[in-house]
Order: sequence, then C-alpha cells, then structure tokens
Amino acid sequence: MDSKDGDIDEAGSHPQSIHLIGGPGGSRAILAVSGMLLALKYLGFDRYATIGGISGGSLPLRLLAGGMSVGQIVENAVELRFLDLLDADETMSAVMADHYRKGRYRGQRPAKGLYRSEKLGDWVNSFCGDWPHNFWTMAVDKEAQILFTAAGVYERNKGQPFSVICAQSQDLGKAVRASCSVPGWFTPVELIPNSDGRKLILYDGGLSWEGRTPLSIPEDHFQADPKSVIMCDVGVEPGAREFIFSAIWKLVCGGKCITPLGERPGKDDQALVVKPVITSVSSFDFDAHPDRKWEAIMEGFAATVLALNKAYRLDAQTFLQAREIIEEYYSSVFSLKKEKPGTLSARTVELLNKHRVL
Repeated sequence: MDSKDGDIDEAGSHPQSIHLIGGPGGSRAILAVSGMLLALKYLGFDRYATIGGISGGSLPLRLLAGGMSVGQIVENAVELRFLDLLDADETMSAVMADHYRKGRYRGQRPAKGLYRSEKLGDWVNSFCGDWPHNFWTMAVDKEAQILFTAAGVYERNKGQPFSVICAQSQDLGKAVRASCSVPGWFTPVELIPNSDGRKLILYDGGLSWEGRTPLSIPEDHFQADPKSVIMCDVGVEPGAREFIFSAIWKLVCGGKCITPLGERPGKDDQALVVKPVITSVSSFDFDAHPDRKWEAIMEGFAATVLALNKAYRLDAQTFLQAREIIEEYYSSVFSLKKEKPGTLSARTVELLNKHRVL
C-alpha cells in the first residue's frame, strides 16, 4: 500500500510523521516490534519523525533508523540466533555471591551478569557507522534517565528537564548495549561521556520511573504531539514466570532490578500503545526456533492492526484487508505449529508474500 498523508482526524487518516517507540522485553520485544513494523508498513504508516526504544525494543528500530528495510529486519529477527551476540561471563551463583558481598545491602544493582554484550554492540554498529539522526535510546544510571541521541547525551531525574552531559554522540553499539543491560543477566555498561571524569554505570532503560512506556521522551525532548506517538509494549511475562522472577529480584535487589509500573497521568490515553501478548518465546529465550519467532512476529502484526483500528486510524477497506491476513494466519497457518519444524515458518512467509506484506 502507498503511504497516506494527513493529520489525525475523525475520518481515520494518520499523521505524516510518527514518533515510534519500542519497549523492553528481550526476545519478545525484538520479535513483537518487528511484527509491528510489518503492520505499519503494510498499512502505510511508514513516515517517522523519531525512532527509538529501550532494551530489546531498541534493536529492530535501530536497524530501521539505519535504513534497513522492514523485510530485512524481519529476516534478521527470524534467522539470527540471539545467543550468538552474547558471551557467557559468570554463573548465576557467582553473580549472586558477588552481589551479596558488595552491593545487596547498599541498595545497588548487581555489578556482574551472566552475559557480556560486546558482540551485540559490534553487531549493532556493523549496519551503519554513523548515528541515525532521528534515533534515540535510553538507559538508567542510579535513578536518572540517560538519553542517547545523535546530538549528544542527556540526563534527567524524575520531575526535572533533560540537561546536556555531553554535546556529541557516543558509540551507538555501546548505547544500545546499555539500554539492554538487564541487572544480573548482563554485565552493566560503564561510560565516561565527558571530560569531568564522572563514570556512569548503565542498566536497562526499563528501570526508570516511567517503567515500560517511556512516552515522555519524544513528547518532552522532541516536542512530539502525544497523538503522533505509537509504541509497542509486550508487557510482563505471561503466567507464573513473571511472578517468580519479580519475587526473586525483589528479595535479591531490593526492588531496584524490577521494572516499575510507571507514572504518566493524563497523557497515556493520547499515545497509541500496541500491546501484543507473546507466549511462544520468553524474554530471555535467546535460542528460539524460527517457528516460535514467527508466532511472536505475527502476534505483533495482529495487535498493531487491531490497536490502530480501535483508535479509528484505519479506513474500513484497509482494516478488512489486514483482518483477512490475520484470520487466514490463525485459521489455517497457525494450526501447522504441530507439524514438522519449519512448516509454520514456510507457510507464514507464503501467506505474507501472497498479500504483499513482505
């Protein structure tokens, strides 16, 4: 479909420029955001003023901002073995032991992790040497948000405006690594961004007071109209897995390693937040089969279509065309998940090619 122009109005048209955000969630976020991009491209929502994200959601958007096509982004998400971008560093017992000796009773986050992420940074940098002009990502140092952009590095604490701490961009791969540094899972990223020698110890961007949905960044820093913001948030892990994980980390880390609920009164209803429910992979499933990845991608696709339609952003014909794809997937293709490995992947690609989604 061709892109459509126009401001948001009751007729269901959409803005010329979208501020796109990918939220946290590890592998679930990578795949769901890839599915969201497929849907947005198919529906004609493909003009972006800013592109950014935190944690796993930042990875496919970094590729988009660097000029990679949506089809290539999805191909990377399906074919790449995420585990190959990580180096095993410590055992969980060593991480816990070090934390209890040095940081548990000082209210600190773990200083070590199961994996080091330098390979991830190299992979991020391999696609584009320069920082894309409209891309951003965010990490956390203590209680402060640390915002990375092409123009430099900014810092703010809750209730305060952003202030410049470095007037030039940093290494892009390192910034994305910092945003993905889930405490205990990844070794935190250390950064000295300016000449005063102050060292930042950076952790996952989802740990700031805004929680999973940092909607204020495009609104406050890039002066975005909240109605032009579209975000993908995969939410917490389904089932008992999230409860157990949160309980353990609350005990070990005093709550500093758990994503907060977030505080954004008065604006959430203006931005569009896509909320896919991903059950085929977990956040830390770094070696998932392509069949399970395609399930997550298609859930991201379907959730995006439904969210846009619910918000009156689609005309009737466009929605019916997209719904036909979703219904065909869930009525026939999805049933193939019990067939031999690879069957679901092949039929999903066939379906998307038939409808010119890929």
